Amino acid sequence: MTDKSWKLVSFLLLFSGIGSAAVLAAHVMIGGILDPRYNQTANSISALTQTGAPNQEILQPLLSIYAGLYIVFSVLLVILLRKKANRIMRAGSIFMALSAVVATVGFGLFPFEGGDVGMTFQNRIHTGIVITLAVLLTGALMLIAAGCRRTVRYHKFAVYLWILAGIFAFACAMTIPLVFCESTFIGLTEKVGVGTLQLYICSLSICFTKSGIFRLHADTLSR
Repeated sequence: MTDKSWKLVSFLLLFSGIGSAAVLAAHVMIGGILDPRYNQTANSISALTQTGAPNQEILQPLLSIYAGLYIVFSVLLVILLRKKANRIMRAGSIFMALSAVVATVGFGLFPFEGGDVGMTFQNRIHTGIVITLAVLLTGALMLIAAGCRRTVRYHKFAVYLWILAGIFAFACAMTIPLVFCESTFIGLTEKVGVGTLQLYICSLSICFTKSGIFRLHADTLSR
C-alpha cells in the first residue's frame, strides 16, 4: 500500500473510532430520555433494546450503526497494525476484532429478554457473551498498551492506555458478580466500563491518525 492508502485507512480509523463512541453515547442518552422508567444506575445498556422494550424500534437502528462502525474500526486497526507494529499490538488488534464479531453475532442471536423474566436460557447465553467480551477486550486493551510501551513514538501514550485498561478491567470485574446478584448498580459499573472502552478507542484513533502510524515500523524498539 502507498502512503496515500495508509493515510486513507488512518482517516477511516479516526472516523469510525470517534463515530462509534458518539453513536453509542447518543443511544444511551436518547434511551434514557425516551423512557423515564429507565434507570442509568440500575439498568444495563442491553435493557434499552431488550425484548418488548418500549423504544426498541427507535434505538435498535442506533445500536446497529454502532456495531457497524465498531466492526469497521476493529478491522481497520488490524489492517493498519498488520505490517506497521510489533506482534503484541497486532495480537491486541486481533482480540478487538474478535470482540466485534462476537458482540455483533452473539447479541444479534441472543438479545437480552429483560430482568423480569429471570435467568432464562437466552439471558444466560447473553450473560456468557458479555463475560466472553470482557475477557477479549481486557486482553486487547492490555496487549495494545503493552505493544505501545515497546514503541518509541507511543512510549508515554502507553501509560495512559494502561490506566484506561486497568479501569476497564476493574469495571468488568465488578459488573459480572453484580449481574448474578441482581444489584441496583449494574448499570453504573457497566457504563463505567463501556465508557472507558470508548475513550480508549477514541484515544487510539486520534493518536494513531495524528502521529502517522503508517510510519510506525521505523520506531519499533528491538527489545
